[in-house]
Amino acid sequence: MAIASNSPQWWVEARLDALDLHRHMPVQISIDTASRPKPDPAPFAEACAALGADPHMSVAFEDSITGVASATAAGLFTVACAGPLSLSHDLSAADVVIDSHEEISLSDLGEALAARRRSTPSPRR
Repeated sequence: MAIASNSPQWWVEARLDALDLHRHMPVQISIDTASRPKPDPAPFAEACAALGADPHMSVAFEDSITGVASATAAGLFTVACAGPLSLSHDLSAADVVIDSHEEISLSDLGEALAARRRSTPSPRR
């Protein structure tokens, strides 16, 4: 897993420390380290590259219109859930919009990615 954030690295580090999540987030792309900030797709593309992950088979969880634009432009399956600061944002460009993270399971995400894989034409050689 990775973090792709428009927040500064010190803020990302503080949140990971507070939640004891460092071991689960080996890749951290922040406004300080991304080549370009969101809404550019660079933060998500760089996070996927660092993980060796195919963006088209990866999932982003976002809470803002800027993040949704970045994640979808990078090709990730995007789940949007508004936070306290983004309740007025139009998140409808995401693949799925939820009110709570309890509304979606890993099984749901696996099924969505499998359907995405089936609907994507194989690259020509």
